[in-house]
Amino acid sequence: RLLGDAIATTIKVIDRIGFYTPGKKQRWEHTAIPRDIWNSLSYEGKRKVIAQMYQKEGGSKLRNLFA
Repeated sequence: RLLGDAIATTIKVIDRIGFYTPGKKQRWEHTAIPRDIWNSLSYEGKRKVIAQMYQKEGGSKLRNLFA
């Protein structure tokens, strides 16, 4: 369970670990963004990417956060 603002926490995690493992494998099969592209996105841009990822995973409990 994420504490606090789920979107901000998810952004912080991705900022730290990125979309690829140290072995260069994608962490998510539906989304893979190079670190320099991710880092160039605004907070709103990152929020939109996370919303798309959440939708692809079939999530519904946090849907209201992305409205």
